[in-house]
Amino acid sequence: MILTFNINPVGKTGAADALPSRADSGQLFQAISSPIWLHGALLLEEAKQDTEIQRLIAKCTATLDQCPGYLVKNNVLFYQNRVVISRHSKFIPALLHEFHVTATGDHSGFYRTYRRLAANVYWLGMTSTIKKYIRECDICQRCKASSVLPGGLLQPLAIPDLIWEDLSMDFIVGLPPSKGFTVVLVVVDRRPPSVFQFVPGEIRVESVARELQDRDEALKQLKHHLADAQGTMKLRADKKRRDVQLSIGEWVYVKLKPYRQLSVTSRIHQKLAAKFFRPFQIIDKIGPVTYKLLLPATSKVHPVFHVSLLKKAVSGSTETVLPPELDMAESPHLFPQTVLATRDTKNGLDFVEQWLIHWQGQAIDDASWEDAEWVKNQFPDFSLEDKTDIEGAGNDTNHVGPKELLVYSRRAKVQSG
Repeated sequence: MILTFNINPVGKTGAADALPSRADSGQLFQAISSPIWLHGALLLEEAKQDTEIQRLIAKCTATLDQCPGYLVKNNVLFYQNRVVISRHSKFIPALLHEFHVTATGDHSGFYRTYRRLAANVYWLGMTSTIKKYIRECDICQRCKASSVLPGGLLQPLAIPDLIWEDLSMDFIVGLPPSKGFTVVLVVVDRRPPSVFQFVPGEIRVESVARELQDRDEALKQLKHHLADAQGTMKLRADKKRRDVQLSIGEWVYVKLKPYRQLSVTSRIHQKLAAKFFRPFQIIDKIGPVTYKLLLPATSKVHPVFHVSLLKKAVSGSTETVLPPELDMAESPHLFPQTVLATRDTKNGLDFVEQWLIHWQGQAIDDASWEDAEWVKNQFPDFSLEDKTDIEGAGNDTNHVGPKELLVYSRRAKVQSG
């Protein structure tokens, strides 16, 4: 530590202002804290060895007007009543850590960190040093939310000309069981329905030929309007985005949501969790706005990310660590072991049954509430009757209550006298 704080109680007679007072009020006390420099002598010794500070002392001693703001007292240089220390002092990193990382600094921004430091010491280039230190702070980069526009301009899909040229695939989940399946894979060909193009001279019936010409013109206009609509959408969307270009070999922070199970969508104090995870190196550029990262071999997540989920790391590379929920190293697949309790949670007008699951290989403190229907679908071999550890050994205890019914009735008319 560079400094410590001395707290002195100061007495004050009478009640504090803006508080209810009494005639027999006693003596109140208020605490005044002031820093005590533990290595003040070493800082002054470094200043004596610094040629730049000694040159300023000599200049201020000879002509005071040439050094506005500076003052020499007992051969010690002050700037606006602050002690001037060497810009190469070995204690500057400790000072920055004390006023930014510890509870005193609380990872504040540049202005507050600068004001705390500027109230005590000064060195040449102090502003740029503090800015650089805060930009490279790993905790600030991982935990503070970004205040800039999301990266990545909108990339409209090209209008296909051939069948099966552009496909879209998606899974529809949460369906009622049908022959043991609850998920449907949907594959869609993005090309409009194919029709034969009209060739002049092949159709001898004039009315039919005219209809085919009108049809081809309508399809041409449709494609043109689709392109115009895409351009308008891109123009409006890009007003709230910014173009971000990254290079292969750079290090970036990744925004992830490390949920232990798919149905768990909230954690205690989730807003205090890190927004980004430690920097990973870019190894390939897949598309205009997608990049492939070098993730650990035990990672569960796909290594390709949209640029909006990436934030360029200011400092160099550090140890790449994923949250435990996304790391497969020595982490077997979770399987329900015991149902500790059940409850009904209200979802709109309905009640959803949930189970407090104790997972195999996990502590009881890591038990989580899961939807009963989700557990049955994900783990069909899990038997509730054999693995229930709640009072009554059933699945209908600890319920909130019966389903609440809303009954409406017409209000009686008020008879006039």
